Amino acid sequence: MEAEQAYAANNTSLEEAGLSGDIIRTQYRDVAEKQARRHIILDKIITQAKLELTDEELEKSFQEMAIGMNAPVEAVKNYFNRDQIQLAYYKHTQLEKKAVDIIIEKGNLTDVEPGAADATPELADAPEK
Repeated sequence: MEAEQAYAANNTSLEEAGLSGDIIRTQYRDVAEKQARRHIILDKIITQAKLELTDEELEKSFQEMAIGMNAPVEAVKNYFNRDQIQLAYYKHTQLEKKAVDIIIEKGNLTDVEPGAADATPELADAPEK
């Protein structure tokens, strides 16, 4: 489980933090399900739109990462050249960003006041008592 690995990386355990695998699974199930749905939808858009990451886009993203890390761009490139699995994951993340851009560009987005989405039309239009 990722949470156990994260705690182990900090030389501690879930138990020492007063947690258990069951508690973590219960607390984060909803988040995990939403993330899984998001990835499925974005993967479908990537496939249907036949999105690809150009060398120029990859280079630009490396430059942006280097700036954010205050590191030379060559250090970023060297990291990914040494770890092809991370490079593949990073490229896919960049494709997901392109898919999100498509959603924003072509989608019909509407600003909604917080809490308004929970109200039914009848209640939203009803006079206050």
